[in-house]
Amino acid sequence: MVKQFNIKEHRLGCNLQFSPKGRIALMFLKHYAGCSDQKLIEQLNGNLDYQFFCDILLGYKRITNYKIVSQIRGELACQLNINDLEKHLYNHWAGFISHPEQATTDATCYESELRYPTNQKLLWEAVSWLYNQLRRTCRALLLLLEKFIAFESQLQKGHNLDFAPNYYKRMATIKTVCKQQALHFKTGKKIENRIVSISKPYLRPIVRGKEVKPVEFGAKVNKLQIDGINFIEHISFDAFNEGTRLQSTIYRTQSLTHKKLRVLGADAIYATNKNRNYVTKHNIKTDFKRKGPKPKGYKEEKTLKALITKERATRLEGSFGKEKEHYHLKKVKAKTKANEILWIFFGIHTANALEIGRRMQKAEQKQAA
Repeated sequence: MVKQFNIKEHRLGCNLQFSPKGRIALMFLKHYAGCSDQKLIEQLNGNLDYQFFCDILLGYKRITNYKIVSQIRGELACQLNINDLEKHLYNHWAGFISHPEQATTDATCYESELRYPTNQKLLWEAVSWLYNQLRRTCRALLLLLEKFIAFESQLQKGHNLDFAPNYYKRMATIKTVCKQQALHFKTGKKIENRIVSISKPYLRPIVRGKEVKPVEFGAKVNKLQIDGINFIEHISFDAFNEGTRLQSTIYRTQSLTHKKLRVLGADAIYATNKNRNYVTKHNIKTDFKRKGPKPKGYKEEKTLKALITKERATRLEGSFGKEKEHYHLKKVKAKTKANEILWIFFGIHTANALEIGRRMQKAEQKQAA
């Protein structure tokens, strides 16, 4: 993975203390421990097993800068290539994955940490941020005026201040929010491509249709599973219809396994006429409900469909809750789009790595017996 991420020791700039291997290990440890960056560093300081895993030996030293986790996350996020990395992981785990010609697929939303975005809260957040920025600007101008009173006439003509790039990005977001909310207020029409957070303008409402939580805010992931091991087929912060991604899921599975897919489990949203024709043409068995009259021998087909549905419902859908509850994906706390994607990637593959580890242990115990 170090080679795939293309990270090296830093000769210039701040010292991240961790080796390239240790930086990647720290990201896995983050999701294994399921705690904040500060708590992770506190545990690392006092746990020799964690230090060994992260390729670092502190001795009597202690890491005091817990922001180092965020710095490493930002570095890796810039180098993340999900397709290449997952191919590398699959090749490494292939010996412990049975039935590579069978897969299941479904989509879920890994929610970002975000207060619920009502129009009033969003507008107040924009007003509050801009008010504080203007206060700082006015104070800076006042101090500047006191120091350079002799140049008052020049200041009256105009003085351009050079702000940080993030300032201009935030201002562009606020202007968009203002336009969207003004149009909604005047017309009452639904806001298209609605911004729900000025700090995370890439987030969009993901309508899930659940009774308890009809709308979620985060990255939607179309995931495929091969023998209980999960891979990301598609990830997007914009809503998408996962039913249109069945063919790309099949291509992705076959590119990982280098075997023809024979069995695919997917829920009803994938069962479009186009997808039905495709799987029939390529002789792929699914758990789609059959249309029209039942053929001879349907009893055996029905039994197979029930087994596929059970596999999808228990292992694949169960993995969503497992990753969210136990591998730090219930609320993604990263602050940028790239870091959120990296956070989700390591959460999913931390769960995979532990499952592969358990399989390795069982294989060793079996050989020893």
